[in-house]
Amino acid sequence: MSLSNNKQCHFIPLAIVLFLLTGFAYGQDEQCTVQSNTPSAKVFYRFIKKFKAEDLLNGETLLKSNVQQLDCQPVFKVKIVNRSGDVSHRYYQTDTFELILDDSKKQWDPINRVFQELDKLVGDKSSSKEQP
Repeated sequence: MSLSNNKQCHFIPLAIVLFLLTGFAYGQDEQCTVQSNTPSAKVFYRFIKKFKAEDLLNGETLLKSNVQQLDCQPVFKVKIVNRSGDVSHRYYQTDTFELILDDSKKQWDPINRVFQELDKLVGDKSSSKEQP
């Protein structure tokens, strides 16, 4: 049996072309036209050292940290859990280590507190965690 007679061989080039086209399309962010430089491991280590010394509050634990794209710019993303078990994310600039975004502020929203109190009155077990 020769390769030209095999039906599967006709589909291999088509599959490769489709994979290359879709792989490149999904691998790149459509909004970001210019790829920015990822910080080095040395810069990342300095950031983590500074973060643990200065920005990690009492009762917080660092769960995960990595480099991600935010508005087409590389940022350090840290995932933190506090004593009450609330998980939050913070985003820092890679060059100045300044805080860009902190989503833990939404947990202290007064409306969320009202709903948590209502859940406690109703007896919802998922909201039994106390805010510090």
